[in-house]
Amino acid sequence: MQAWTSDVLAGLDRVYALRTTFHIASVNLSLASLEIYASSCDAVSPSFKTVIDDLHTARIASVIAAGNAFSTSGLSMPACISTAVSVGSTTKSDLVSLFSNTASFLALLAPGSSIESSVPVSLSNPSGFVYMSGTSMAAPHVAGTWAVLKQRKPGASVREILDILQATGQPVMDSSDQTFRRIRVKAALDALPVAAHMAVDTPLAGTVSEPFTFTGWALDEGALSGTGVDVVQIWASPNPGSGAAAIFVGTATTGGARSDVAALFGDPFLHSGYTLPVRGLPSGAYQFVVYAHSSVTGTFDDAQTVTVVVHGDPQLAVDMPANGASVTGPFRVAGWAVDQAASAGTGVDAVHIWATPRAGGAAVFLGPATLGGVRPDVSAIFGTPFTNSGYDITASGLPAGTYDIVVYLHSAVTSQFAASQTVAVTVGNGDPQMSIDCPTSGATVTSPFSVGGWAIDRAASAGSGVDAVHVWAIPVGGGPAVFIGVAHIGGVRVDVGHIFGSHFANAAFDATASLAPGTYDLVVYAHSSATGTFNNARVVRITVQ
Repeated sequence: MQAWTSDVLAGLDRVYALRTTFHIASVNLSLASLEIYASSCDAVSPSFKTVIDDLHTARIASVIAAGNAFSTSGLSMPACISTAVSVGSTTKSDLVSLFSNTASFLALLAPGSSIESSVPVSLSNPSGFVYMSGTSMAAPHVAGTWAVLKQRKPGASVREILDILQATGQPVMDSSDQTFRRIRVKAALDALPVAAHMAVDTPLAGTVSEPFTFTGWALDEGALSGTGVDVVQIWASPNPGSGAAAIFVGTATTGGARSDVAALFGDPFLHSGYTLPVRGLPSGAYQFVVYAHSSVTGTFDDAQTVTVVVHGDPQLAVDMPANGASVTGPFRVAGWAVDQAASAGTGVDAVHIWATPRAGGAAVFLGPATLGGVRPDVSAIFGTPFTNSGYDITASGLPAGTYDIVVYLHSAVTSQFAASQTVAVTVGNGDPQMSIDCPTSGATVTSPFSVGGWAIDRAASAGSGVDAVHVWAIPVGGGPAVFIGVAHIGGVRVDVGHIFGSHFANAAFDATASLAPGTYDLVVYAHSSATGTFNNARVVRITVQ
């Protein structure tokens, strides 16, 4: 029986194409050329060399009959390819079959004399079996053995299986005193090392900030299918050596694609990756232990450790006022604050705000901010648990001057004020507002008459922000100013409270004036309780009859 070389190559190419569809251990080639080669024949047939190399890289053995030309110094094509697993024949008495080719570079021996083999059923042979001899009978023994060993260790390379078969094989000498190894399946199977393997890729030993992610891979080479690992769990022992109880961190997500691992152990182990995000651990030193549970043995039979110092990851921003801004009271201080180490929520349970005068003096506590503001921009960056990370406070009552506004974040993870941000602001001379309702500018009045209106300073944290209103009259034609008096304050002005806020509702002032006939500039001065100064004045010109 003959075959075209192109057909044989096409068959090998097909095996290679199916390498990821099926778990292929070996391909058997019970065929041989008439030509004998005393050394490697790679250069004679580069096409055979290429496809056999491709299969070799894919961990598929090309098991090829050595040929039946009675040679002890050469092998047939393609058994002579350097990366092929060439197979010679032995008898049932463990002698090299007389017909079998051998050479110094023969890989293995296997039974090939008087082997009961299947053949087409015919009238002369209705059983479909006959006894046949040849290296074509020996090669399938090796190809089948390869499959048995690969079932034991799917990730084994061609070189590893060949080394095991040669190391455990029965020594047999040919007629030219060359010694080769006849395969012994059980001995090779027992000697094939099978182990669980795993690695922790991140975090590396050292210091990390939460949140961080455990990544790595785990497998058991004894698996008949899959990676051989069905669970990966991670524990953390605080203050290594202290005897403190270990903390269960969680069960990792498995099945991640790891082409690097597949390249080392074989395609069945491609999905050996695991990941586990870590957050919510108090700051401190930990020895983390990653345990892999084998689906082969049903036990946690492999572990890796890494010692890490964990820090929280508090972050905050002051959105307003901007650094260097000029403001008048009251003004807002607002932004967002998170601690990514939190296992739930924003990780922040308080934000305190202080103002430190740059000119010197004691810091002023502006108060705790209101938390829980919705910040979709923050959640887009850090995740939905941090949506309600906004804080806000209205600052008031600061005298004019330049201040460092310091915002302190209190972490719910560490129970400490863990971070701060500072912005410099210049606070103006309050935010005084005032109106003289009567008399109106240009009015003619008769003594006595009322002077009334309203006055506030929006810088005030409480009340109207005005604690005194003084009324003066300055004669237009010259002469000394006349102090009319201190106005009554605190009258209700619903309109003012509606516009500026309810605590400004008691903003009304009222005074009674008696002046000699003449024209006057009536001046009303408001004294701010926020700044401690007369920081506002209004003037109306009137004629007194």
